[in-house]
Amino acid sequence: MLVKSVLQKVFNVKRFYIEKVEKQEEGLYGYIKARGRSKPLCPKCKGRAWSNGHVKERTWRFVPMWGIQIYLRYTPRRVMCRKCGRGVEYMPWSMGKSPISHHLAVVIGILTRKQPWKDVADMLGIHWNTVMAAVSKVVEYGLKHRDISQVKKLGIDEISRRRGHKYQTNVYDLDQGRLVWTGRGRASETLDAFFKEWGVERTKKLKAMCCDM
Repeated sequence: MLVKSVLQKVFNVKRFYIEKVEKQEEGLYGYIKARGRSKPLCPKCKGRAWSNGHVKERTWRFVPMWGIQIYLRYTPRRVMCRKCGRGVEYMPWSMGKSPISHHLAVVIGILTRKQPWKDVADMLGIHWNTVMAAVSKVVEYGLKHRDISQVKKLGIDEISRRRGHKYQTNVYDLDQGRLVWTGRGRASETLDAFFKEWGVERTKKLKAMCCDM
């Protein structure tokens, strides 16, 4: 089936494949299955674990295709890890208990960097709240995995969030052109909060700072 082949190509997750695709009123549902005799992975250490039954079937939103909403369905396996104990297997497309797949969250995260959230929601045919939830997950992941150990130059700027002198202070890594921190207001207390979070050791590594007058 062509649709199943295309969905499998986009899904592209090792150890799993799209077994079948069903058309329902809301859209297309792709049913995921673990490959062959592949053992499940522990959700904590990502090591091989033993399967110990299943939990309730779950559904995730996937990236829409041809204007059609796509959903993924899978019945996760309970696992027993020698190191970490009991849990539910690691699923690369899943972000905890979120009903949004990792694939969709990445697409939304990329689009919202260039376009208004409402436009992204309209383009993908999803609710604005779904966009907000996806962006929150992407930002959470990015903050957890970013490497700021080698930041040497910082730029500090203030922007107006709304009318009525409501400001936001942004701190940038000037070498890589990325935002590393943001806080409400533009008073000295705002920067105090940044440096408290940034820490003494990272502050000692700074070579230069640029601040808007």
